[in-house]
Amino acid sequence: MWLFIKHLIQLLLSPSRGWDDVSESVLKADEVQRKGFYPLVGVTALSEFFPLVYSHSEGFTHSLVAAIGIACSLFASMYLSKLFLDFFMPKLIDGTLNQNKVSVFVSCMLGLNCIYYTIRNLMPTSMTLLTLMPLLSVIVIFKSTAYMGIKEDNQLNFTGLAIVAVIGIPILISSLILCFM
Repeated sequence: MWLFIKHLIQLLLSPSRGWDDVSESVLKADEVQRKGFYPLVGVTALSEFFPLVYSHSEGFTHSLVAAIGIACSLFASMYLSKLFLDFFMPKLIDGTLNQNKVSVFVSCMLGLNCIYYTIRNLMPTSMTLLTLMPLLSVIVIFKSTAYMGIKEDNQLNFTGLAIVAVIGIPILISSLILCFM
């Protein structure tokens, strides 16, 4: 899990170098998910209970529902985002689509979402800046084009597609889940 978190922090601090390190470490998608993403989803879900420490208006039941909702939305987003990218990406890349890279990309980008949610939950007040943190991912997505093997003239198309896949889909799913809970 620590290697995954190290990669995520490096992606935030220096996206180009971060993707180079992800590429050099030759990560297998199932290993990234099992040892990095899934434990991070658990930590993110547990962070939903942290507001109970500083806010007495939130009850345990509310935190439990929020934890289940966020975990479910991140799990569902993993597979729907990958399916979305698998469907639309083949015409944007040079050569054939590398399924492992798509899975690692989605895991890393959703891992960044986990970090954003956790930071938001640890703060005692609601700030607009914390709500807009997923927009930091746009830079990371744009810098991933070399890692993903995107043709130079399709970089903006890929960036838009990936924004929908790894930012839009998780927001939509979490909104739907929390509406019904």
